Amino acid sequence: EADITPDFVALNPLAGQVAELIMLRKFTGESTSWKNLSDSVRMKILAKKYVDFPKYDVPSELMITASIQFPVLVFNRYFQQTVVGLYFHAHKVLSLPMSMLGSSIAQVLLRQLADKRNDPPSFSMMVRKTYSLLLLIGVAGFGVIAVFGEDLFAFVFGEAWREAGTFAAVISPWLLFNFVGGPLTMIFTVLEKQGAMFVWICCMFIARVVSLAAGLYICNNV
Repeated sequence: EADITPDFVALNPLAGQVAELIMLRKFTGESTSWKNLSDSVRMKILAKKYVDFPKYDVPSELMITASIQFPVLVFNRYFQQTVVGLYFHAHKVLSLPMSMLGSSIAQVLLRQLADKRNDPPSFSMMVRKTYSLLLLIGVAGFGVIAVFGEDLFAFVFGEAWREAGTFAAVISPWLLFNFVGGPLTMIFTVLEKQGAMFVWICCMFIARVVSLAAGLYICNNV
């Protein structure tokens, strides 16, 4: 029986905290008078300067996790548990390595973008190069899954999981976009545009709910 425990891994859950540490370090070096301030004054200054991190990052991460879990809840409510297990297995197999690689790239990108924040041409060039690299890797990997997903899953996991390969092929474009876009969300963090990122995540969540609802009530087909 398939394991249907919903333990998906959200992309880059610590991005905000990492960015905060980097920016705090840069901030402390901006003025020699910083060392002369009391701890309470420092805390107030930093709390005011970086209020957007807890204000937007926490609800953003919760909404990302909820949007990833939402298909499992829908499938579990309206279809057989076998469907949930097949979908979950396909998503887990594809998303875990994607998440690990994407997180590693995001950490490196975060440091480099932070260094180039005040140099817009270099900043833009870094974003374009990263986008191209991610797209190249993603198309190569997920393209194979989209074409040979069924046969690959049947070969690796056994014939009983062939249909999971069908799910993998169907969701591979979505996961490709996630793989390319996930690390690039560091742009919002580096530029301290957490509010804009939160709006984008809300739109993503609404689009996902609407699309699943449309598939359920119009097609009634998983």
